[in-house]
Amino acid sequence: PFARRVVESAVPAYESGLGRDEVVPLGPEAALSSGFIRRFGRSARQAITGFLAETARLLEDRPRFEHCFLNSPAARELGTAYPFIQGAMSWITDVPEFARAVSEAGGLPTAALGLKDVSLLKKDLGRLEQVMAGRPHAVNIVALEENPHLEEQLAWLERIRPPFVTIGAGEPGRARRLLDQGLRVIYVASDPALMLLAFKAGIDWVVLEGCEAGGHVGRHSTLTLAQVALELRDRDPELFHGRRIVLAGGLFNRQTAMWAAMLGADALQMGTAYLATWEIVAAGALSPLYQHKILRATPGSTVVTGEGVGLRVRSLRTSKIEALLSLEREFALGREDEKDFRTRIETLTAGGLLAAARGVSWPEGRRLDDETCLTEGQFMSGAAAGAIDRLRTVAELHRDLAEGPLELSGSEPAPGLAASRRPVVRASDGRSMVAVTGLAVLNALGSNPAEVLAGALGLKSGVTEVPPSRWDHDRYYNPKPGLPDKTYCRAAAFAQAEFSRKELGLSPQDFRTTSFSTRLTLHLAHQALTASGLLKSGLPPERIGVFISQNSGETASTVHDLIIGFNVDQIIRSLRGAIRLTGEQEAAAVERIKSGRLSFDDTTLLGRLNSGAGGFICNRYGFRGPCFALTAACASSLAALYSAVQFILNGVIDAAVVGGGEESLRPEIFVEFAAVRALAGLSGLPRPPAEASRPFDAGRDGFVLGEGGAMVVLERESSARKRGAKVYAYVTGVGAGNSDRGLIESLAENQIPAMRFSFDRAGYGPETVDLVEAHATSTIQGDVEEVRALGQIFPRGRRTILASFKSQIGHTMGASGLNSLIRGIMAMDAGVFPASLNYRRPDPEISLEEAGFAVLGQPADWPR
Repeated sequence: PFARRVVESAVPAYESGLGRDEVVPLGPEAALSSGFIRRFGRSARQAITGFLAETARLLEDRPRFEHCFLNSPAARELGTAYPFIQGAMSWITDVPEFARAVSEAGGLPTAALGLKDVSLLKKDLGRLEQVMAGRPHAVNIVALEENPHLEEQLAWLERIRPPFVTIGAGEPGRARRLLDQGLRVIYVASDPALMLLAFKAGIDWVVLEGCEAGGHVGRHSTLTLAQVALELRDRDPELFHGRRIVLAGGLFNRQTAMWAAMLGADALQMGTAYLATWEIVAAGALSPLYQHKILRATPGSTVVTGEGVGLRVRSLRTSKIEALLSLEREFALGREDEKDFRTRIETLTAGGLLAAARGVSWPEGRRLDDETCLTEGQFMSGAAAGAIDRLRTVAELHRDLAEGPLELSGSEPAPGLAASRRPVVRASDGRSMVAVTGLAVLNALGSNPAEVLAGALGLKSGVTEVPPSRWDHDRYYNPKPGLPDKTYCRAAAFAQAEFSRKELGLSPQDFRTTSFSTRLTLHLAHQALTASGLLKSGLPPERIGVFISQNSGETASTVHDLIIGFNVDQIIRSLRGAIRLTGEQEAAAVERIKSGRLSFDDTTLLGRLNSGAGGFICNRYGFRGPCFALTAACASSLAALYSAVQFILNGVIDAAVVGGGEESLRPEIFVEFAAVRALAGLSGLPRPPAEASRPFDAGRDGFVLGEGGAMVVLERESSARKRGAKVYAYVTGVGAGNSDRGLIESLAENQIPAMRFSFDRAGYGPETVDLVEAHATSTIQGDVEEVRALGQIFPRGRRTILASFKSQIGHTMGASGLNSLIRGIMAMDAGVFPASLNYRRPDPEISLEEAGFAVLGQPADWPR
C-alpha cells in the first residue's frame, strides 16, 4: 500500500511545485546539491556561470593532468610503469600468459578466481607465480556467501601470497584476515558507504566501480562515485591521507582517462578495454567470437540483469539476455515464485560465460560451434564496448591512455549566460571521426576523381557556350535581363555522360523509364562502391545506409514526355481554337505527338522519383539500412552528408553511400534562373564563356550552370581500419543551419552557427585549417555574405586559402557541395592548393586579404 501511495503521488521534477505534499523522484546526484550550491551559488545564473568558469579553469589546468599517469606515485606503489589495473573477469583473466602480457606492458594484471575450487585453481593458476617471475600482479576473490569455495580460496591465497589481493565483491571486513597475514588488499566498492567501511577496515586502495562497468555492478555511475569522493575529500582531507582512489567503469581511452584524472583518480581499473587487445585472444583467455562481439558493439548495446537476485551484471544484449530480462520482469510483477525463479535463472545462466569466453560447455567440455556460443553464451561487458572500435596491443592501450593525443575542448564563458546557449555537437558513441573510403565524381572536367583533379590543377575551364548539339539556344537568348521566357546567359559547363543498362544493373524496362539523374546516381554509386571495396567488407547489410541527393523529382527528364503524352487532348483542344482540324488530322496529330514518347506504366513512377535511385542501389547491392532522398536545393549533397554522419556517429549504421547526380541542363533551367537574375551575364559586359564564372572577383555578375554529380562512401573509422580500406579523408565535424530571411541568398549571420557547430565537434579550431572549399557561387551578395561569415570564424593574421570549384565547373546545383569536397580531398592528397579561375580584381566590399584569406591564381604546394 505504501509503494502504491508513493507511485500515485509522485510527480516529475519539472512539473512539481516542490511542495511538502509532493513526492519528487530525483537522481543520486541530488545528494550532492549542497556541495554544488556551496561552490557555485544558489541562483541559476550564478551557478551556471561559476560552473562554466570552473570548467574553463580545469581546461586551462590541463598540463597538470596531461602526463599525470607517467611516473605517478600510485604506479610506484604498485610497482608498475602505469597506474592501470586490469580488472578481473571470471573464466577470462585466469590465464597466466595474459597476466604476463599486461605486466610487461606496464599495468597491474588481475587473475580471477571466480567460483573455482582448489583443484581447478591449481590447474589454471598453479603456474601464475612461475610465469610472472616476481612481476607485480593481483589475484581477485569474490568474497560473497554465494561463493561455495570461499574458505578454501582464502586459504590458497594465504599460501601463495600474491603481491596484491583484490576483493571483488563482499563485505570489506573480509579483508581483515588477509591484512593480518600481511597481504596488500585492493577493495572494489560500488557504493560510497562501502568505501568508508573499507577505509575503516584498514584498506588503503579502493576501486570505485560505476554501473557502466561489467561484472557485479552497483547502481551509481562512475561520475557519481567520483563526485562523492571529491565531496568527502573536500570535507575531510585527513580521511584520504595515504589512501588511493581508483576509478572504474566507462574508461577506455585517453579522453576518459583524463576525465578520471580530473575527478581525482590516482589510478584506473579497466576490464572491457582489455577485451579488445590482441594478447587476450593470443593467450587463449578469450574466444575470437567474444572479441568480435565487443568490437562490433554499438552504444546502448549492453544491459544490466540480476536485479531480482541482487547480483547486477552488465552484458551485451543477446537472445539469452533478453530471455533473462523477460523472466525478471515476470518476477517483478509477482508472477513467479521466488524459488522457481531462482532455479530458472540458474538454469538459464549456467555455463553462459564459459561458453562465450572459451567456447566450451564446461571446463573440460566439448568445443561448441559459434552459433551455439552466440545462443547460449553470456557476453559480459561494460558499457564502453559501444565506444571501443579497434583492436590494439596491451602496450598500445596503455600508451594511448597515458600519452596519446588528447582532445579536450571548451568554450570560454561569455558574460552572463551567453556561453551556455550555444549547442555543442558531440558523437554519442564517443568516436570522433568518420572515414571517407570511396569517391566518385563526374562534371565538366572529367568522369572520375583523377581526371577531375588533373583538369582542376591544369587550370582547365569546363565552361562553354551552349552547343547546338544540346539545343538551339538562340531561341531563348536575349541579352536584356527580365524578359519573359528568355535568358541573358549563354554560358554553361556541360559534362559528357553515357551509361549502359548492364553497367547500371537495371532491367530493360526500368532503364527505359529512369530519369537521367537517377542513371547518373547509379553510375556514381557503382564507381564509389568499387573504389571503397565496401561490397567485400562483410558488414551486415542492415548496417549500410543510402542517402541520395538529387533534385529532379517532378522535373525529372522523363516528366516532359509523360506530361505531354498525358495531356495531348488538352493540346488538341488548344489547337482547335487557332486552326480547323478534321477528325483524321486530330488523330494524326495525337499519334505524332505521342510517337517516341514515354507513357505512364508501372515503372515510370520509380524511375522519376528521387527516392527511387536509393531503392535501385539497395536492390542491386543488397543494402538494408536506412535509405532516403534529401532535397535541400544547392545544399542537397551536403545535407545528405550531414545526415549520414549523424546516423554513423549515433551508432545506427556503420557505412553509408552518399550523394547523387543532377539532371542534364535544359533551356527551362536557364529561363527560370534568369528570371531571378542569378545567372552570369547580368551586368551585360561581354566576356568569353571561360571567364563567366568569377567567384570573389569585383566583376562577378552571377553564376554559371553546370552538370554533374558526386558520391562518397562513408564508414565508421573503426570499420574502415579493421578491413584495411584506403581512407581518403576524415569527416571530423559537420554543422547545419538555415536562413530565416529569404530562400535564395543566405546571410552571414545564418552561416556562422553552422560553421561553429562543425568546429565544436571537430576537436580543433579554424586556426588549424589551411584550405576552405567555398560555396562561392559568383553572385554579388552571396560571395560577400559567405566571406563575412568566414571572417567571423577564422582568426586574422593567418593566411587561409579560399577556393571555388565553380570557377571551373560551374554550379552543379545539389551536387556542388560534394563536388567541392572531393576536389578538396584529392588536392589534399596530392599536396597541392587548388587555384580559382578569374579572380583578378579584389572586391573592397569583401576585403578577402584584410580578413586573412587568399585566392590563388595558380596551384601552390600544400606543406604537409
